[in-house]
Amino acid sequence: MTLLYEDDLTDAGTLSVHASEAKVVDWNGRRALKLVDGLALVSGLEARDVSIEVWIGAEGPAYPGVAFRAADVSNFELVYAVPHVSGLWDAVQYDPVFHGSNTWQLYHGTSYQKEAVVPTGEWFRLRVDARGDRAVFTVGE
Repeated sequence: MTLLYEDDLTDAGTLSVHASEAKVVDWNGRRALKLVDGLALVSGLEARDVSIEVWIGAEGPAYPGVAFRAADVSNFELVYAVPHVSGLWDAVQYDPVFHGSNTWQLYHGTSYQKEAVVPTGEWFRLRVDARGDRAVFTVGE
């Protein structure tokens, strides 16, 4: 199955947003959904084998990422970047979330954390390719 989902973010209406703050803004020449302490899911999308590519920008210390294989807002798989440790061994982290609890303390080490250049103050690409019980993450242009 091939599905292409693109959103020009004229509003956040096509997304199910769960955040303390969410608004569409213009940032560094692009329209963006700015989330504070939260999560946005594509409404009505159910797919286990997916390729997801997003452009992310972080203004400072943050943990921006992509949730996928979401059963609901409390149970999903997550990959996130950590711009304030860019270039270090833990700049990208895989983190399954169960019942709203992050599990990075259990899922750590070379299989779950990777070195990457994750800039602050500019856009970077994050891609997730999930097939079966595996997922591959890439950061960069």
